[in-house]
Amino acid sequence: MILLACKGLYRTIKAYLPQARYLRAFRLVFIITLYSAAHDPMGIASLGLSSISLASTAPDPELKSKVAPPLNCSFINTSTTTTTTTTTTTTSSITPIHKIQGHGSRSPLVKQFHTIKGIVTADLSSKGQLGGFYIQSIAADNDNDPRTSEGLIIDLKGLPAPISKGDLVILRGRVMEKHGATRIQLTHSPKRCSSGHKIAPTPLRLPSTKEALEALEGMVVTLPQRLIITDNAAFNRWGELTLSVPPRLSPPFSSNSTANSRLTIDSLILDDNSLTKYPSKLGAQVTPHPASLLNTLTLGSESLRIGNEVNPLTGVLDFRFGKYRLQPIKRPSIRLINPRPIAPPRDTHALHTIRLVTFNINNYFNGPKFPTPRGARSESETEIHLSKIVATLVALDADVVGLQELENDGFESQSSIHTLTKALAQRGLNYNFIRPSSAQLGHDRIAVGLLYRPSKLTPINQPLIPSLHNFKRLNRMPLTQTFQLNNSNQRFTVSVNHFKSKSRCPSKKHAKTKQGRLNQDYGMGCWDATRNEAALSLSDWLINTLNAVDFPLFILADLNSYPLETPLQSFASAQFNDPIQSNVEPRQNYSYVYRGKPGRLDYILFYSPDSSAKTQPSNIQVKRAEIWHINADEISGRKGPESTVQNWIGSSDHDPVIVDFEFRQP
Repeated sequence: MILLACKGLYRTIKAYLPQARYLRAFRLVFIITLYSAAHDPMGIASLGLSSISLASTAPDPELKSKVAPPLNCSFINTSTTTTTTTTTTTTSSITPIHKIQGHGSRSPLVKQFHTIKGIVTADLSSKGQLGGFYIQSIAADNDNDPRTSEGLIIDLKGLPAPISKGDLVILRGRVMEKHGATRIQLTHSPKRCSSGHKIAPTPLRLPSTKEALEALEGMVVTLPQRLIITDNAAFNRWGELTLSVPPRLSPPFSSNSTANSRLTIDSLILDDNSLTKYPSKLGAQVTPHPASLLNTLTLGSESLRIGNEVNPLTGVLDFRFGKYRLQPIKRPSIRLINPRPIAPPRDTHALHTIRLVTFNINNYFNGPKFPTPRGARSESETEIHLSKIVATLVALDADVVGLQELENDGFESQSSIHTLTKALAQRGLNYNFIRPSSAQLGHDRIAVGLLYRPSKLTPINQPLIPSLHNFKRLNRMPLTQTFQLNNSNQRFTVSVNHFKSKSRCPSKKHAKTKQGRLNQDYGMGCWDATRNEAALSLSDWLINTLNAVDFPLFILADLNSYPLETPLQSFASAQFNDPIQSNVEPRQNYSYVYRGKPGRLDYILFYSPDSSAKTQPSNIQVKRAEIWHINADEISGRKGPESTVQNWIGSSDHDPVIVDFEFRQP
């Protein structure tokens, strides 16, 4: 009798409580009951179960409210057209989708259990995808309130879902907020009532507001406008592209944080219908949605360059991980409007033209232990990285190269700069590197480096290293060298620099510089005060240390500052001019892209003490000044299946900057 009573109670509760957590709780009670009955048959009464019977047991009223009526398509009678579905509902138990979405970013019905119906607009339940599907209300159920959405994402939670796009389904589940989006977590497998239905996409134009986008969350939308790729950094890892309204966003030159703030949203993520990490490496392990770009694009594709146009776009507007994104249901196409550039030509007839290049090589570390502290994770990665750096420098064919983010491991035969110089010689580009008297250059993990062509130039005197407090930490130690043009008495000096980055705002210990200025972010990223004081002390030290005969003076640098920020203003006040600013059109004036915003961090500045020389020193003539856009628009080629291509594309995350100059005849 005890066994029968317990089994009866188990079955009764199970009928009302389908959730796994309630079953687990009851199983525990069931086991305890059996144990007690086995050891004390009469003790069952002490548990309050002596009057159990199948007929008299009643569920908790609160729990009963969470139990769905049977998912029965007879609740709704449907008739369809090609674009809409008309229904008559014969029960009040179905909750409209717009009631669940509500007017705000969070559902007013969170944690409640509801039965809903709608048309499946995208099935993303296959392995490696989003683990669910989207539904949208039929036209007759819309409330015509522009503040509420008529779409939802449905989480399967392991339940079978024999549904397809276009199915009219009825389902039940718990209202949840996950990754910032309202959704239903199923408690029953959905019931398909009919098939072949269509939902007309809602037009969406960017820029838009957060409120307007929230009102379309989970709905099928179409964007009848041109959008361009403005960020591709997450494509390799997450299969994402950031799309924005053209033209490309202007570089964030302003130091005014208020002016830089955006009240509207002018971009969204084109997603790959998946949460899989590194999807391009998994191949058959992931089942891309037919609309996914992973079916047509691969890492290293020219189509992935920032600035290329993507259209048309139709999909479900999703929100997760803090960003609005489109899960496409039709495969978009990409139009190539920002093709890869050719190598900058050299004037072979001008034997006295000197080419300067500054190039941040994105943490080139050569081991021997892997992963390296800041660079490659494996020996094969560092070989790929080295081959691309070499290809870049061979194509540039410079006479002097200032390098940033070189491993600070000295100058011996196994060092990074020695390995790079040897690899260049194997490609026919014979360089020497400048070697200071110290074993290393400063104390950072990365350092600057300086290469020169000995067949054309000869170093004069020893390299100069300043003993300035600004370069003891944070800003990397500069390396300064004077050269003389062979078979000539013409001299010039270059100083290679790398200022502190904008990231990682300081702790209280370093919140102020020695001059008392705050290093917090006021619109120019962190550490602006530190960078500016470095600009002031460096320019003063260079001007007062060098002899007049060693001019012209060039600074080759990654300054981690945009052209109108404080450090560049300080250099300009010290009469250091920027030939790129006057020779490159504004829309091409960038060398780095950060979170979809292009801007220039890399510079070749020259000292022009003659106030009448507005654009160049009186004793030289600038022949060419440009930025070679081979990296900032691309995905870094150090990693990924296409990165073995032996060319310069994706050799770094910075573009190299070039200046060609000649000495004027006396």
